[in-house]
Amino acid sequence: MAKLPTLKPRLQTLKTSQPISNVTANKRNRGRSWRKLRLEVLLRDKYTCQHCGLVSISLEVDHTIPLFLGGTDAMSNLKSLCVDCHKVKTSQENAVGGGF
Repeated sequence: MAKLPTLKPRLQTLKTSQPISNVTANKRNRGRSWRKLRLEVLLRDKYTCQHCGLVSISLEVDHTIPLFLGGTDAMSNLKSLCVDCHKVKTSQENAVGGGF
């Protein structure tokens, strides 16, 4: 029986030293309990940004008092924000350490 020839690869190999993605998620916000809590907040807020009033299915669930400042995952500390409002709030928190 004849031996099959080895084909040369046509694709480059992935350089593993490069970051694959810029994902900041961790186990806390990817788990089943977080997804359930997130859905409860979105339903409570009727898929409406609590800052600008935009109605959308693409909302972020944000901590009013950030976790790094002692906030919790309690429903009273969570609110729905659109992507733009969330970016503004996050940049303000990074600049001065506070929320809206």
